[in-house]
Amino acid sequence: MTLLVTDLKQNCDVCQGSGFVAGFHEYGSILPNASGKCSRCHGIGYHLTELGQEMLELFRPFLKEMIRQEFQQPARPKL
Repeated sequence: MTLLVTDLKQNCDVCQGSGFVAGFHEYGSILPNASGKCSRCHGIGYHLTELGQEMLELFRPFLKEMIRQEFQQPARPKL
């Protein structure tokens, strides 16, 4: 079985994957979007599919533990 990135995420249908929306259509006119971020995907440009969400929930405890361990290690000297 081959797993593709498209199995885990899909481009946002509002911003078409850019994460940016200049304005919103409301009440027959366009209202400016001060932040520029897409309101549906919050500026990341994609949504997780159901499979992507399930995999995130599966790996979340492992990722939290890895992050915790990384922050507990003493700082490494720069070369």
